[in-house]
Amino acid sequence: MVGRPGAGKTVASRCIAARWAAHEKAPVPLWLRLRDLIPLLPAAGPYRIDARDVVQAGVSDAQPQLVEALLARIEQGHALLVLDALDETLDRRDAVVEAVADLLDRLPEELDVLVTSRHSCLRSATLLRLPVYELRTPRNLEDTLDQLLSVVAEQLGGPAGTVAWTAERRARIAHSRRAEPDLWRVPLLATLIVLLIAQ
Repeated sequence: MVGRPGAGKTVASRCIAARWAAHEKAPVPLWLRLRDLIPLLPAAGPYRIDARDVVQAGVSDAQPQLVEALLARIEQGHALLVLDALDETLDRRDAVVEAVADLLDRLPEELDVLVTSRHSCLRSATLLRLPVYELRTPRNLEDTLDQLLSVVAEQLGGPAGTVAWTAERRARIAHSRRAEPDLWRVPLLATLIVLLIAQ
């Protein structure tokens, strides 16, 4: 899954993992940052990692029983590996891609895999032989942000739930949008700004 900086790739990947985790019959998700694999790689190739390395990087100080259970699910192909931010592996990108590609070749074909990255890493990621999906900018971001403000006002209650409070926040948002249009083109930043203004 590729997208622009701040498009919401990490948030989307976490939401996908959470959704799968909520269904007991769905493959078990394991979410991790690809940069967490870098310390496990040798200084020079060939670059290889094992499924156990991936599980331990994803769950860190977890109980040994959890590690073994996740490892068993991965080796059975009944798991979803969510590997976030290939672009953040920087100068070790090719090594990480080589190691992950080798691992995927050794795991069952039924295993589900999602890798997120900016467009700049798309060429490197072709070695993984995964389909490419683009996370596009929302068409109605302004409407979504206005709905977010309404939900926040409702949650806060009291003065925040009043028409005057909401109108004042909408005016601040409109001013910020005119003053800093570049920030408002990035969905993640726009969302954060709305939340800050609401507070």
